[in-house]
Formats: sequence, C-alpha cells, structure tokens
Amino acid sequence: MWYGLLAEILRNGTKYTSVGPEILKLDRDLYNGVFFEKHIDKDTLTGFLKVSSIYYDIIKLLDKRYESNDIVMLQKLDEELKGLTEEIIEIRKTQIDFCNDKLDNDNLRKAMHQTGEEDFEKLEEITKLNSKIDNMTADNDIKLEKAKIEEQNKSEEYGKIDEERTKLDTDIENCIDKLNKVLAELDGKNIDIFNGLDIDTLREQYEQGLVDMFPNVAVRKTYASYLFDVLKRENKMLSETYATAQQFVSSARKENGYDVQELAIKNDKINMFSALNGVVHNELDQLIPTLFKYEPDTNQIITQAGNNYLSVQPFIDGMYDYIANMEQYEMDNSKSRTDFRKINAYNDKMQELFSKTNVGPVGKVINQITNTTIMSRGLGLIIHDAQPYDFAMRANNLFTIAILKTRTQVQQEKQTTISNEQPIEQINKANKSNDIQIQQLSEEQKRMFAENFLTTSVSTIDDESLNSGDMKR
Repeated sequence: MWYGLLAEILRNGTKYTSVGPEILKLDRDLYNGVFFEKHIDKDTLTGFLKVSSIYYDIIKLLDKRYESNDIVMLQKLDEELKGLTEEIIEIRKTQIDFCNDKLDNDNLRKAMHQTGEEDFEKLEEITKLNSKIDNMTADNDIKLEKAKIEEQNKSEEYGKIDEERTKLDTDIENCIDKLNKVLAELDGKNIDIFNGLDIDTLREQYEQGLVDMFPNVAVRKTYASYLFDVLKRENKMLSETYATAQQFVSSARKENGYDVQELAIKNDKINMFSALNGVVHNELDQLIPTLFKYEPDTNQIITQAGNNYLSVQPFIDGMYDYIANMEQYEMDNSKSRTDFRKINAYNDKMQELFSKTNVGPVGKVINQITNTTIMSRGLGLIIHDAQPYDFAMRANNLFTIAILKTRTQVQQEKQTTISNEQPIEQINKANKSNDIQIQQLSEEQKRMFAENFLTTSVSTIDDESLNSGDMKR
C-alpha cells in the first residue's frame, strides 16, 4: 500500500541520522527523515507498515478471487457442464434402449431360424427397423462424441480458472501466516506512532526548517499544510488498517472463501485511500519541490501558484473525508449523495479555474511532464499557474475511478453504466492499476456517473459556498 510519507520518513530517518544541518537545508527528504524520526516510534511504525503492506496484498488477492468475470464465468461453465452431463446421460440412455430393441429384434429372428418357422414379412420388418436403429445410433454417436469433447473442453476451462483460484487461496494463506507473525510482534505494544504527541504542535517548528529550501512564504506554508494533513491521514489509516487486519485474521475462513462481509467497506476504504493518497503524495513528494524549490518571495507567479495549491486543499480534503466517512454513508445514503455532489461541484470549479490559466497548447503536455524535466522559465511559468488545478482534477479522476472499482458499490449497482453504456465490470478491466497513469474518465462520464450512480436532486453550490469552507480541513 502507498503510505509514501510515513514510509519515507522511516526510511530516510533511519538512513541519515548523522547528516549535517547544512545538508538538511538542501534536501527535503533528509530533512523530513531527521526531523520526524526523533518524534516517531520507529518500531511501531515499521510494524504498522508491514501489517498494512501485507493486508493490502490480501485485499488485492481477494479482489482477484472475487473478480466478477471469474465468478460469472465459473457459474456459466458450471451450468453448461450440468447441461452437457444431462445431455450425455440422455443420449446414452437412448443408445442403450436402441441396443435393447435391436437385441430383441435379433433374438426374434434367431428364434424363427431355430424353429424353422420363418415369417418373411416379419423378417423384412425387423430388417427395416434395425436399419433405422443403426442410422439413429450412428447419429447419436456423433452427438455423443461432440458433447463429450465439449464437456472435456469446458471442464479444462473450469479447471484452469479453479486452479488459479486455488493458487490465490494458497497465496492468501501465506499472507495470513505472515500477517499473524507481524501482529504477534505488535501484540502488547503501545500502538501509537507518535507516542501521544499532537503532531500539529510540530508544524511551526517544521516550517522554520524549510526557509532555505522554500524561501517563498506561500509555498512554504502550503507545503507544510499538505504535509501535515497527509501525515495525520496516513497515521489514522495505518491504525484503521491494523484493526481491520486483526479482525480479518480472526474471522476469515478458507471454507467461506475468506469472505468477511463486514470488512467489505473497510477494504474499499483502504483501496480508495491508496488511490487518492498515491497522487497526493506524488505531488507533495516530487512535483511541488521540483517546481518551487528556492523560489524567492518576490516571484509573484510562484506566490500565486502556492496560494492556488492552498485553495484546492479543501477539495482534496473533501475526497479524503468522503473515504473516511464510508461506514457512515452505508447508514445514511442521503449524506453520501450530498457529499459526493459537493465534490463533483468542486471539480467543476477546478475545471473552470484551470480554463482561465491561459495554458493554451501547453496544457496538453502538462500530464506528460516527468518529475525530472528541466523546464524553461517561460514554459515553467505557464505550468506553475495551471498545475494546482490540474493536480486537483487528476486526484478527483482517481477518486472517481476508485469509487467505481469498489467491491461494495459494484455489488449494489451491478447494472450501473456510464455514458457509453459500458458495464462497471468493463471499467474495472480497463483500469487495472491505481497509479497516475490510469485511464481518465471524461467530464461527461463523471457527470453521468453522478446522475446514475448516486441518483438524487443536486443542490446549487456557488462560488461563495466553495470558498466558505464547506469542506473543512
């Protein structure tokens, strides 16, 4: 699972505990590692990360095991095999009856010859009947051979899918064994990464250490705001995943296919969090530092871009909050619809703001820019202006796709389609990974998704409400 920030802090803090302060001023990763490592229980964090990684693997294996295409195919093959079995039994029964009829006819012919009392009209009738029986048995032999071949092919196809599921079961069992070992190591420990510390108290001190790296005040404050927000959310999700993993190993049984229904929504939360946190972490980890490092306060365009990143943070938080509230939504569908439509309205606002950044033809290449691209000042200025809104829309795209892919939603809304009438199962096949390269939904598809998937009346959300903190951090 992508717990990038906490994993990096652990890795860098462990690796670079003795670097000098002059190096820390120039390297954000080293600074984060050394700054936080003295406040973090590294053993507990290491255990949490192991639990989360293993349990995330289990979720992915369960997703494969319960992939709708496999289940539907197995059910279809099972029905077809039952039909073929019945057909084969019926043909064999008919053939046996024909054989018995022909034996009776031959015995009658034999008896006539033995007694010397031949009835030639009867013998001619027997010959005709046997000829008909031979023709019908020959036809049935062809049908039987065809049915047997089809049965064998379908049995092999069924066996192949079933064998893959058996392998998945073995992999799941192996993961459960690993998980139990890590859980046993954590048992009895104080499960608190920060040892009771309110990490918000570190924020001002943390910001001061970024002055040389991010001299622009707006950028520095924005970066710290995102970092501490992600830090708290990852910490909370690690704790939730730990509790979910404990419940899973105590309830999952092979005979039930390891299907623990009460954990379905929790597993969806973990999947969705991973998808959203991946793109947010990538922005925080690479793009923001790459674009804004060492930019002075006098650069007004950079200042505006930093403020733009801060302005889209409530939108990002709204998606994080939606994921956090998924259990609540199960009992209150109206709140789910309201919050989802609020997020959709924010995305429309991002689209509008993005269109006003004068990206022109450059906008087409924004998503293609790698984290190591050396940009000219002219190109860089345009991208700085548009990047925060582009980031927000990419995050929303992954968030929306993650909702489509959740197992609970797919089970509840199997007939739901998007604009081109493709079933959800086809969307799942088209979007196998959760990284930033995932196929993007069009704006029209998102709107259709909002209309069909969460059917309700939409309340108007104007600019004032968007800026008034409806989605509070």
